[in-house]
Amino acid sequence: MLDFNHEFGRQLKLARIKKKVPQVYISYILDITRQEYRQVEAGKKDISLSQLIDVAKYLSVPVVISFDRKDERSKAAYIPELEALKSQLSDKTNRIAEMEALLELKNKEIAVLQAKLIKYYYQADAEK
Repeated sequence: MLDFNHEFGRQLKLARIKKKVPQVYISYILDITRQEYRQVEAGKKDISLSQLIDVAKYLSVPVVISFDRKDERSKAAYIPELEALKSQLSDKTNRIAEMEALLELKNKEIAVLQAKLIKYYYQADAEK
C-alpha cells in the first residue's frame, strides 16, 4: 500500500516543479526551514491542514482528499506527473538543440580560423 505521506510529498513536489517554484519559497509560506520542507516532499514530515491550504492556494492547485484505500492509482492519476515530466524533457531537448547549434557554429569558426592560419603560414613560407 502506498504510504500517504510519501504520496502526498510526491504530488506536492510535482505541483511545485510544474509551477517552477523553488523549495525555499514554499518553505517560507509554510513557515518552516527548507530542510524541513524537503522532508515534507520526501514523506518524512507532516504539515498541518492550514499549511496545506496555504500551499495549495500559492500553487493554484485544488485540495482533494480521498479516502480510497486502493494500492494502485488509475492511469488518469499519472497524467499530471507525465505532463510535468514531458514539459521538463521538452525544455531540456530544446536546450540541447540550442547547444548543438552553437557548437556547430563554433566548429565552423574554428575551421575558418584554421584555414586562415594555414594560408598565413604558406604566405610567410613563400616570402622566405
